[in-house]
Amino acid sequence: MKRFLMAFAVTYVLIAFSSPAINAETVSLASSMNPAGYLAENQVTGSYWRINNGDGTLGTATSTGDRDGPGNYAERENPSDTGTGFGDPMDMFPREANFLIGSFSFDETGLTGVGTETRVITNLNPSEFWKNDPNRTNPSLGPSVLSDISDHAFGLAFFDGDGEIKFGGIDATDTVTFTDGVLTSVDFNVTTTLSFSAFTETVTYDGIFSATGDSISYQIDDTEPIAILGGLPSTFQANLSGTINQVGSYSISAVPEPNSLVMLVVGTAAVAFRRRRRGDAIPKGP
Repeated sequence: MKRFLMAFAVTYVLIAFSSPAINAETVSLASSMNPAGYLAENQVTGSYWRINNGDGTLGTATSTGDRDGPGNYAERENPSDTGTGFGDPMDMFPREANFLIGSFSFDETGLTGVGTETRVITNLNPSEFWKNDPNRTNPSLGPSVLSDISDHAFGLAFFDGDGEIKFGGIDATDTVTFTDGVLTSVDFNVTTTLSFSAFTETVTYDGIFSATGDSISYQIDDTEPIAILGGLPSTFQANLSGTINQVGSYSISAVPEPNSLVMLVVGTAAVAFRRRRRGDAIPKGP
C-alpha cells in the first residue's frame, strides 16, 4: 500500500509541476491569388510582369511555362498598353494564381472548439513563395526549382543578376482565430525585402507581407537610387493579393490542457486505489 501511495504521489507531482506541453499545429497558407497581381520596375528593366499576362501554361522544374512579362512598366496602370520592356519574356509566376506560399504554426493546447478562440502564431514559414535557384543566372537552362515567384526568371530579368526575397520575424500580435473550432481569421504583418544585383551593386526594396481574415498580401512600393545610373531613382512595385484557402475550411482537434490531464490521472489512480482497498477487504478462504 505504501509503495502504491508513493508512486501515485510522485506521478501527481511530476505532472502537476511539469511545463505545459506544446501541441504545435501547422496549417497551409496556399492561396488563390488575384490573376491581375504583378511585379514592376521602372528604370533598370522598365518591365512589368503580371500573373495572367501569358496563356496560363504551367511551368515545371525543367521547362518554361507561359510568359508573364516583361511588358511595359506603364501596363501596371493600363493593361491595354502592349509595349515591351527590356529583355526576353519569362515565366515569373510558374504556378500562375495558385500560390503555395508556405505555412504557419500555432499551439492548439487548450482549444475547446467552442465560441471564439485566438492563438498566437508561433512560426511563419513562407518557404514556397520564393526559393533560391542555382540556375538563376543561366539563360541556357530552365529553372531547377519551383516557387510562387521564380528566382530563375527574376535573375534573367535583371540581366543575369542575383535576386533575393527575405522576411522579418513575427511577434505576439500575429494571431489566428477560430470560431466553433473552424479557422476564421489569419492575422499577421511582417516586413519583407526584395533585392537584385543591378550590374555592380545590390539594390534592396522594402515592403510588407501580411494577412487579415482570409486575405493575404505581398506589397512593395519603394524607390531606391541606382548608383551606376548616376543615382537615377528606380521604383519597384509588388502588388500580389489573394484568398487563403484554409480559412473557413480548416478545423482544430481539441487538446486537453495539462490541468485536465492531471485530473484524469488523479481520477484513474483514485479508482485503482478504491479497487485495491476493496480487494484487501475480501476475506481470504480457508
